[in-house]
Amino acid sequence: MSKRRSISTYAVTVEYGEHRWTVHYSARSPAAARYDAYLSFSGAYDHVSFKDFLRLCKAIRKVPHQGRYEGVKRAYGLDVSVGDRIELPGGKIGTVTEPAHDSVQHVSFIYDDGNHARLCHPTEFRVIE
Repeated sequence: MSKRRSISTYAVTVEYGEHRWTVHYSARSPAAARYDAYLSFSGAYDHVSFKDFLRLCKAIRKVPHQGRYEGVKRAYGLDVSVGDRIELPGGKIGTVTEPAHDSVQHVSFIYDDGNHARLCHPTEFRVIE
């Protein structure tokens, strides 16, 4: 089995017309982060092709900030940090990633066999050693 690439957080900036957005995406590569950004962007601008979107954006690797899940700790008593390994329903394993925004309702993670960040409720997983 091949080794999976590590997870990084990318600040993806999109410039479209007079607008400019920067959103953080956790992914295994800049390309995966751009694709996640395209999925979000295309919901509002469905006339823009992926090829054209790639010309509008850039992904920059960013260092994750620890302590982004303080709200989860206060609300649920769950001490979870970026990089923690978690077990989800069905025995699937993943890694906690930096969230795009602070939330007390969700934790962002990537399955070991996945490439894109997902969200889960703090009561739906357990932190493993």
